[in-house]
Amino acid sequence: MEAKKQLNDEYCEYSSKGFYNIFELIFRASEKFYNRIGLNYTHYIGRRYKSQLNNYDIGKNNVWTDDFAFYLNGEYNIFEQVKLFYGGRYYYARYYKTTLSNFSPKLSLVYTPREKLSFKIIYGKSFRIPTYFEKEGYAEKMLGNPNLLPEKNNPFDFIISKKFKKELQFNIDFFSTKIINKNKIERVTYPENPEFKI
Repeated sequence: MEAKKQLNDEYCEYSSKGFYNIFELIFRASEKFYNRIGLNYTHYIGRRYKSQLNNYDIGKNNVWTDDFAFYLNGEYNIFEQVKLFYGGRYYYARYYKTTLSNFSPKLSLVYTPREKLSFKIIYGKSFRIPTYFEKEGYAEKMLGNPNLLPEKNNPFDFIISKKFKKELQFNIDFFSTKIINKNKIERVTYPENPEFKI
């Protein structure tokens, strides 16, 4: 993928390359059980080139990123109107000499008292992997950090869903998300220079 953006007397070039693979297996143990097992792997690199600076401010070190994920998603029909959904995802990434791994489970219960009305309770653990810019960024007063860890959080949702027509659906979502402070991804002041962010 390549793209260009004109900025007055300079321009930015964005480019990325790599390969992406995904494999999925679907199976039913019975009429009540439905499961999907998947595996995906990516190997990629991305860059942003600024013409006036004559260097890459992202991807300048020519380092590739490897991501690997194994996941399971399934459902179980407890009763005709009640379904249990479950899942989990194991993630592994390698960047420079840093490796990241994490397992995120998810569980939800759906009650459908009527054909077009449902109530959902969803709970799980999730994480956000640092973006390529957050790892590789290079600017006048900002520097990427290749050692950033995933941002972990515990989300909880209660959703009321109502369908009026085939093309129209109305949702009310009550949610809570708790981010673990020590794993929060944010820009901080560089100790040796208060005007510089990392």
